[in-house]
Amino acid sequence: MWCGPQCSGPNTLCVLADKENVRPIDSVGQVFDPYRHVAVETVFDPSRPTGTIVEERRRGVPIERALGIALDATGFVSEGSGENIFLVKKSTLYTPPLTASVLPGITRSAIMQLAQELKIPVVERSIPREMLYIADEVFFVGTATEVTPVRSIDRVTIGDGSRGAITGRLQAEFNALANGQKDDRHRWVTAL
Repeated sequence: MWCGPQCSGPNTLCVLADKENVRPIDSVGQVFDPYRHVAVETVFDPSRPTGTIVEERRRGVPIERALGIALDATGFVSEGSGENIFLVKKSTLYTPPLTASVLPGITRSAIMQLAQELKIPVVERSIPREMLYIADEVFFVGTATEVTPVRSIDRVTIGDGSRGAITGRLQAEFNALANGQKDDRHRWVTAL
């Protein structure tokens, strides 16, 4: 379903994300394919291109801004177009469970472990899309995105529109480990 310039509709989320959270971004209209994330036992037609990137490129949205949020087969939040998603509400970190058609990402696991070490409660649960709108913070994680704050969804500002405190703590800890600024106590980094 194409959402049009209003970026509204039952299968549409608009995402505004910025890794550094300092430079302005106009807006991102993300289009959900009419297909939800498929369950493992469901057959998907690979000959049909999905709308996540194809539709955004057709509309002229730069590829680096084409971030989306997919729903699982039951209509709950699953993950980003190439990232896992977390939200913060009342100082607790929430993320969809692996049963929500979520990629069991290495960065996802690392962030969950770092959160526990930083005494940030972590809850894996089904997340209705509306929960994203009222979250204090939302961020993506992944190999390419590392830890990237989300500033708005469907043009609804998340929190105060800037990187939140918990996202900042996790981002700083992750970057310090990944960049060798802190001792790699987990043996996550391999020197080349």
